[in-house]
Amino acid sequence: MNTKTPRYHEIDALRVIALAMLIIYHIFISYQPFANTLFFLQYNQLLENYWFLGELMNIWRIPVLFVISGLAVGFLLKRRTVKAVVIDRMMRLVPPLVFGWLIICPIFPAIYAAYHGEDLGYWPNVGHLWFLVNLSSYTILLLPLLALVKKSPENSLIRGMRRVLPLTLIVAFPLFLGLETALSQPPGFSYFPIRYWYGLICYAAGFLFLSTGDAFWTTLRKVCHVALPAAFLLYLGRMGVIEWWLLQANHWTTSFESGFWMLAFLGYGSLLLNQPVASFAYLNKAVFPIYILHMPVQQIVAAQIFPWGLGPEITFLLHALFTLAICGLLYEFVVRNIKLLYPVMGLKAAKPIPPKPMPLPASPALQPAAPALGPRIGQILTIYVLAPLVVLPSIVGAVALSLAGGMSSGIPENPNRVPLSTEPTAFRGHQYQVFETEEPIAWADAKARCEAMGGHLVIIDNQEENDFLTSIAVGNGFYHLGATDQQNEGEWLWVDGTPVQFTNWNPGEPNNHDGDEDYLNAFFDLWPQWNDGPEFANGFVCEWNAVPGAGQKPLQGTGS
Repeated sequence: MNTKTPRYHEIDALRVIALAMLIIYHIFISYQPFANTLFFLQYNQLLENYWFLGELMNIWRIPVLFVISGLAVGFLLKRRTVKAVVIDRMMRLVPPLVFGWLIICPIFPAIYAAYHGEDLGYWPNVGHLWFLVNLSSYTILLLPLLALVKKSPENSLIRGMRRVLPLTLIVAFPLFLGLETALSQPPGFSYFPIRYWYGLICYAAGFLFLSTGDAFWTTLRKVCHVALPAAFLLYLGRMGVIEWWLLQANHWTTSFESGFWMLAFLGYGSLLLNQPVASFAYLNKAVFPIYILHMPVQQIVAAQIFPWGLGPEITFLLHALFTLAICGLLYEFVVRNIKLLYPVMGLKAAKPIPPKPMPLPASPALQPAAPALGPRIGQILTIYVLAPLVVLPSIVGAVALSLAGGMSSGIPENPNRVPLSTEPTAFRGHQYQVFETEEPIAWADAKARCEAMGGHLVIIDNQEENDFLTSIAVGNGFYHLGATDQQNEGEWLWVDGTPVQFTNWNPGEPNNHDGDEDYLNAFFDLWPQWNDGPEFANGFVCEWNAVPGAGQKPLQGTGS
């Protein structure tokens, strides 16, 4: 029996491709109308007509990296002990995370501030490296599962998964994703930094898939032919190209689409990339350092080329080429040649080639060389100090968020807030007031609260009324307004049932981002222009056709 562990070359290749796609996606954001809300430099000529490509990738671009990471852990476990796997993961993930938090990621908002003539500052943040926090904690959470599979590779769970293939892939995997989504009710499907448990399911699935052995790869190469058309069909339904109720975007259909895209990507990758390729061997080592560096680099490139005023397509291509080229040069000529950077760039030190043995006189005093003190201290610091500081808060935070019954909207705070009025303000015979809530509020709940006070969510009939709303701080945050296209996508109606005739949409809106934006809202970075948003917001705007009746009770749980 051949006990040698096979090398799954597709894992390395798919990891390179997935991270490269993510880098290109990040560059693409600078050409979308919401770029400034994420502190990306925004080009003044947009590519919102191409955003359908971003929508296609949005719901699976991050989860597939978690699946691939789970596959990689499964591969490692075949050759190492559980303890060795955990140490390897912590040493590869935690030092780059801490270095990025303190050094790399603060550069990104600083460039944004400098470009816009704002005061410079130092803001330590995990930025685009947030998923390293999740990967570190997932490894710890799955320790019992890793130990079980290592001790008993043919346990009942693995045998059961193998027995019901291909249903394990084509049904069970997206079903668990849908269940998590239905339970968590995320305010935005693709805002994965706050979708902790969705990522854990993908990570665990990757590990378990690989643990089933060659049966997984054989089945994956078959089901990808079913997964791809199924994913594309659901995508067309989510985008409203096909209007059929079974394909209408919701938590379940979007979760299944997400799972199918991942199976298609992994399956076709396995079919085409299961042989060693020299370029992927190099890129597999380079792609992680390049990913760590790319965000400040792409921001610097944007600051340099945006003033050229070229067309958006050619600017985007130059943006991508310059970013990738500069990151590649930094890796090749800086990172690779400075050994001190290896730990904080997720690189392993190259194993020294042992010298040709020379005959030595026998000496009883000759002892093996002691391990280097520096790396040993670094490992102790990482495992016993830094890793707990990273892992424990992420697990506690995720559990606390789940027990609290929901997730934050992920909307950044407005740095230019003004105080809200505690009383309604009159305009042309009507009264208006902005209310904020301590927790995200659903549009239907906001509508009910306004009606309970004798009013309704605000209806905007003309530009003058829109301008007036600015004066009462509607541009403060992320607030529900009184229109929706929930019944028929693209058919916007006010809360009184009348069609929306006057409009003031921001360029590129409404775009039904993630197939889950059915409500009119005021978002501070776009106001006084309108935005279509998800079900939850951080407040709402009420309107009364006359002064609210005396003696009505104030809203519960609101503040200004």
